[in-house]
Amino acid sequence: MKRAIISDIHGNLEALERVFRDIDRRNDGGQKIEEILCLGDVVGYGPNPRECLDLVRRRCTVVLAGNHELGLVEKIKTPRLGLGRSTGFGGLGAREGILWAIHQLYGESSPVHSDDTSTREMIERLRAPDYEPTLAQELCAHLKLGPDLKMPLTQRLLKGEAEITRQLLVKLLANPNVRELLEEFYRKTLARRDGEEHVAYLSSLPKSVRVDSALLVHDNPFLPGDSRYVLDTPTRESLKASAAYHPVEKLFSDYDWRDVRFVFFGHSHFPGIYTDKSRPGVFAANPGSVGIPRGDTLESTYLLWNPEARARNHLLRLARVPLGAWSVTGRKMEQAGLPNKLKVLADKLQKELD
Repeated sequence: MKRAIISDIHGNLEALERVFRDIDRRNDGGQKIEEILCLGDVVGYGPNPRECLDLVRRRCTVVLAGNHELGLVEKIKTPRLGLGRSTGFGGLGAREGILWAIHQLYGESSPVHSDDTSTREMIERLRAPDYEPTLAQELCAHLKLGPDLKMPLTQRLLKGEAEITRQLLVKLLANPNVRELLEEFYRKTLARRDGEEHVAYLSSLPKSVRVDSALLVHDNPFLPGDSRYVLDTPTRESLKASAAYHPVEKLFSDYDWRDVRFVFFGHSHFPGIYTDKSRPGVFAANPGSVGIPRGDTLESTYLLWNPEARARNHLLRLARVPLGAWSVTGRKMEQAGLPNKLKVLADKLQKELD
């Protein structure tokens, strides 16, 4: 079975849609891609976490929890938890990306701020057990009695007088102010329930999965979920000096490869396919990033994996897709109050060309 492996989408909807189109177009040797596997970090950094999550859920048969999903879920469970260097989210836009994702999952569209007090208060309000009854009370408080309302709406409904209730609701909905209140009540109730469903899904994601002869993780196979990278020497020199990592050589020397032929990991955003003469016949590979590339190109990357291929160059291959709409995504990031990481990369590349 031929598979595609993607990782680190980070809320970049334009890039994700482009990668999925590229996957759908591929028909190498008459064999189509039958499964798409995602190594995590669907949310974070980018402007469309909710849309990316919905699309990944529809298209991918395996989805792992990345460190940004784990951080989001932890923040929801503990609203007063600070997000910063001590929690691994001290980099450019990491903290803001998680706060924005929380707002988006619950239907909020206001830009994020450097102070997460508003996010904490929003989470505490939404997760209160009496959230919906409180909304209903606020609604009823705005429904003023008139000649057609002999008693409050709640009493009419509780009496269960079907025809009277129907007539009452018809009159209420004819009033544009009342209709606007009812629509707002419905929107908030639905958004909260939908947000809870998304968070429950994120909470259920595994940190590692076995697929045939492969181990899939987001960060590293030694302790999945601890946010340590697996890095080769050139990549180590490209990341901040404080980044915690395992050298890729350690993966071949220290990992227990029994019953495992492939180890797939993401997290660093740097693509690579690795072998070692000390472990003939086994492979380690990073698909890179769909949404926030690092390095020297503005490209999305992902892996093509065909374990049944006889030719080694068809067994694992790296696919590249230009980030054609990066400026569109970048403008959306700025409107959301998020640092424009794509512009930072584009400016860096331009300076190198100059």
